[in-house]
Amino acid sequence: MTGESTIVQRQSNHKALRKRFAATVLLVPLFLLLSGCGESIREDDILARIDGEPVTRESFQQWLEAGNRGFHPDNAEQRLEEFIAFRVRLSEAKSRGLHEDPAMRHRFDRILAAAVERDLKENKAPPEPPSESDLREMYQDSRDDFRIPARARAAKIFVEAPHDMASERRAERRETLERARREVETWSGSEHPDHFGELAVRHSHHHASRHRGGDLGWWREDDDFPEWDSSIPETVFALETPGELSPVIETDNGFYLFRLVERDEARYRDFDSVRPRLARRAVREARNEAAELRERELRERHPVKVYPERLDSIAGTLDDDPSP
Repeated sequence: MTGESTIVQRQSNHKALRKRFAATVLLVPLFLLLSGCGESIREDDILARIDGEPVTRESFQQWLEAGNRGFHPDNAEQRLEEFIAFRVRLSEAKSRGLHEDPAMRHRFDRILAAAVERDLKENKAPPEPPSESDLREMYQDSRDDFRIPARARAAKIFVEAPHDMASERRAERRETLERARREVETWSGSEHPDHFGELAVRHSHHHASRHRGGDLGWWREDDDFPEWDSSIPETVFALETPGELSPVIETDNGFYLFRLVERDEARYRDFDSVRPRLARRAVREARNEAAELRERELRERHPVKVYPERLDSIAGTLDDDPSP
């Protein structure tokens, strides 16, 4: 950007900022009026006086523009009367000391800060759309975000055997599953492929699944399994081939035998399916970077020194009000 265009842009920014400040007309004139400007004013620029203070043509025009109020010679006196009524109330505010009210000053400060923030955002060029190569690079860098975890569908036979059960009886119950496992292996590939389901109906103590042949439905490897011993999901996802059997698993509440019914391996969503999401992410990141740059530029113009160790002196003295 050339020096001349920089000046033109800066002047344009200043004009836009002045226009936004005028929109704070409900508070800004109050503080300007009450603090007193001290500028020399030509007599023919004065439209009225209130408590001896001049009401100028410029302030009237700002009030009209800020409120987007229509103005025509036919309603000129009416508009001026409305403005005078407004200024009379500002004078009354002064007499009541509202201009010295900390809450009012805080509100005024927030309006000014918000006006600057809007100006900074609106006068920055929108981020450039990401290129195809940028999106593909982003896809490779964040590929794990688009991973679809493996799924497994298994069936089980559960034989209840609490840890406080007599050891002989626990051994008998374990043998029930070991025998069932040998039967399934013997029948594997025969004309009775669902022999595991028949054994689940016959032996399983898990009533919710036994009449479905022990079918547990689909599990995802990234699911939480708070109701299961940690060894259970580990065992299920270690099974690789449909029909494969787990070893008999011992837990505090009994014994389990699992058979893998189906399995979907982990995979990644392809680039085209996530391209819109990547484009939105790129724009969001560009806006965040622009916001960080704005903050750095502001702090370069207004150097900041922070003393966090002094916060202890005000701890507990304020309400938990999150508003700035």
